[in-house]
Amino acid sequence: MGLFFIATRERNDKFLAQIFREINILAYNPFRGGLADPSLSATFNPMAHLTDYSLTSTSTRGRPRIALALQGGGAHGAFTWGVLDRLMEVPHFDLTALSGASAGAINAAVLLSGILRNGPQGGRERLTALWQRVGRMGRYSPLRASLLERFTHGWNSNWAGGHLAFDLLTRFFSPYQFNPFDLNPLRIVLSETVDIDALHAEQTPALFISATDLHNGSAQIFTGKDITLDTLMASACIPFLHQAVSINGRYYWDGGYSSNPPLLALAESGFADDIVLVQIHAGYEPSLPTEARGIHDRLNQIMLNAPLAGELKSFDLYNRLRQAQEKSPLRLHRIAAEKELRPLGSSSKLNAEPGFLDHLFSIGRDAAARWLETDGAQIGLRSTYDPLDDTDGEAIETPQKSLRKTKSIRRRA
Repeated sequence: MGLFFIATRERNDKFLAQIFREINILAYNPFRGGLADPSLSATFNPMAHLTDYSLTSTSTRGRPRIALALQGGGAHGAFTWGVLDRLMEVPHFDLTALSGASAGAINAAVLLSGILRNGPQGGRERLTALWQRVGRMGRYSPLRASLLERFTHGWNSNWAGGHLAFDLLTRFFSPYQFNPFDLNPLRIVLSETVDIDALHAEQTPALFISATDLHNGSAQIFTGKDITLDTLMASACIPFLHQAVSINGRYYWDGGYSSNPPLLALAESGFADDIVLVQIHAGYEPSLPTEARGIHDRLNQIMLNAPLAGELKSFDLYNRLRQAQEKSPLRLHRIAAEKELRPLGSSSKLNAEPGFLDHLFSIGRDAAARWLETDGAQIGLRSTYDPLDDTDGEAIETPQKSLRKTKSIRRRA
């Protein structure tokens, strides 16, 4: 997004010009997410929002610096809670920056609030307090899975009476009608678990939060002192549940619709050479959905992963630009549990009962433990995630993979 570097060699000019065009197209496309105000396109400086932080910060203990990009996904954010809980037990790296959308933004803000007060253990305690509060509120929610569904559909609540009634209600009434005072218990929980002053402190790792500008559909990235309770609420504002959040005269919805999560902002910030993506939504689906609910669930996954696909493409273009400048590319890693999370439909993202949150927490801890034993050992050495390998290790032959193999054979020939 507006990367102003000067090519030092004539042979790079044409290549760099093409990259500039591609990155700017991504930056200003409202369907992928870009500038909140298109009028800024002529003067936009991607580093301007980083003035509160040092761009040359380095590890004082010689350990690898990493940045975490946390995807959002409603109650499935408890999976990320488990991932972070396990990572905070590992003293082998320095956490220098985080980014997040929706539940990912909330996890990031709560984690940093605890870290500043009491180190990694403080971050773990704050996250536990957050999700325990959410669980207590969801214990008697009408959107939880029925006892019958526990045995037939796991934690999905597709056919629970409360979920069906709620689905029907939101098709005919907006939150401006059924919740005119915009009551949201999440604001109370965040006011007790997020320390805004800590997020603004200079020694706190950088935080980038995305929200979707309702007016033009693009992503707005908040950082530094722009992060407030309102920006967190905006990042987690589901349009059919809550009224849009007003910030400086503009209205915002959930950041998951436009930048889920922000990757390019982390890359451009210069805080870390290794970026770890914590992904909630399944990117690859091996089966063909034929039932109405299955089709709806897959569409939900595709919609929430589309912004990530744009971020990954921007990240790739950014690395190509670094290589053209004879700089080392940034390294990308991923923590995910697609096999475990794939059976959980979109209805379960509104299920906040304690048992389900604990289940997701355990999946997250196990996923992080597996990653630490395998890919985590490559931090500081090489990338371990290739977005083109979209099967999550599953040995399934698809037309796309066959096409890639054919192209690879032709190139070698």
